[in-house]
Amino acid sequence: MGLAPPYAKSGNDIAVLFGSKVPFILRKGDDASDHCLLIGETHVQGIMDDKVMIFLGEGNVKAEIITLC
Repeated sequence: MGLAPPYAKSGNDIAVLFGSKVPFILRKGDDASDHCLLIGETHVQGIMDDKVMIFLGEGNVKAEIITLC
């Protein structure tokens, strides 16, 4: 279960940025680059308040470098 801004779309990605307490919704750019548009904060049950770091340690999620635009 989660909450998202009204302009979020199906197919957007959810990311937890290192150092943040909340996840964010990202949308991949229209070009072939790895750029992402930051759509806004979201609430996703189970990954709030650094809980996603447990999943990272278990190998259930991955860390990536992204470029926001």
